[in-house]
Amino acid sequence: MLILKSRLFVTLFAFTLAWLTNSALSKRFCNKNRIVTSYTRCRSCSSSTRLDCPVGSSKASYGAGVRGCRYHLDVWNRRYSRYRRYRTRRYSPYVGCRHRCEKRIVDPYCCKGHWGSDCQECPGSANNSCNGNGNCHEGIRGTGQCTCQAKFTGTACEECTNLTAFGRNCSSFCDCVNGTCDSGISGNGTCYCNTGWTGPRCDQLLSLYG
Repeated sequence: MLILKSRLFVTLFAFTLAWLTNSALSKRFCNKNRIVTSYTRCRSCSSSTRLDCPVGSSKASYGAGVRGCRYHLDVWNRRYSRYRRYRTRRYSPYVGCRHRCEKRIVDPYCCKGHWGSDCQECPGSANNSCNGNGNCHEGIRGTGQCTCQAKFTGTACEECTNLTAFGRNCSSFCDCVNGTCDSGISGNGTCYCNTGWTGPRCDQLLSLYG
């Protein structure tokens, strides 16, 4: 009984792991299917049922196939002259049949916000590539590199180009005189004063040092 329970647990664990793996892959890959159509050679409709499609393709027509193509037969005419016998060759066109063949091909594509042959996430996240401050070079042939807007820089466009800027849009600027500013996208512009200074802008000398 214990062995049976152990086997059941292992089976359920393997099934869950496979499901999670496929679910994760489905969020990364958005492959597209397309059908490539080709035709067999043209033959007489009475013998076209024996025609086969190329390897990897399947017949999409039934019976004798699609009628209306033309094929040729070599017809040799014997002729005689006074001195020798010879043959002439001519081609006779006939209306025949051929089969339509279809081959399903899967073209690899990455879902939005992913790049490379493994369809990795763009910097930032797949749902917010480049933190919304730039464009990710995504796609199966992409490099995953972010092209940041003018105000932003960094691998994921997560920093302000101007070191004194702060706020989500890097549109506000610090004005600390004697201190360090809480700058950057996540900063709020607060000034942290150096020793001996105080005030919102760190521009007031403490009385102890005055």
